[in-house]
Amino acid sequence: MNENTKRTIITVGIILVLCCFITLMAGVVIWGLSKEVDKRINIEPSEVSQVRENIATFDLPPEYELAAGMSIFFYDMVSIVPEKNGYLPSIMLVQYSGVTIGDNKKMEEELRNAAQQQGGQPGVNLPIVGSFETTIKGEVTTITVSEDAKMRQWTGVFQGNLGPTLFMAQGHISGWDEQLLMDFLASIR
Repeated sequence: MNENTKRTIITVGIILVLCCFITLMAGVVIWGLSKEVDKRINIEPSEVSQVRENIATFDLPPEYELAAGMSIFFYDMVSIVPEKNGYLPSIMLVQYSGVTIGDNKKMEEELRNAAQQQGGQPGVNLPIVGSFETTIKGEVTTITVSEDAKMRQWTGVFQGNLGPTLFMAQGHISGWDEQLLMDFLASIR
């Protein structure tokens, strides 16, 4: 074997060892990150109540249930859905509990804009048709009404227990229950 062949074999061997080491280290880092993310994302049924209390105390509407609750980094989210009638509106509360730079009004506007841009569902953009004011947790809150021929959505931002909180209700117009939603909003404390 000549000198150039030996150098090539040694170089290829060193490169292979380095690649194996880098792959091993990347695997360890990814495994560690996945464990950290798993700690921060809580979707266990036993933790739904805790997430609910992080956001606000409220009464579940009749024949509704907490479908999901999770904490993802600085966000807490609960989903409240009808137990049987799929045409009644679904309700979602999403709270941002991280540090805000500037004032809460900017964060509230960003939460509201995010909800309006997505229309509550990916790819759905419901046009705004009006708004009204109501009181949530003792503060006057503007509820924005968006709808098309089939769907209606209400969105509003109020101060939750740990930060600005987006309220969103969405459902079929044929099953829309305004009084149920107004009672729910009045129960938030």
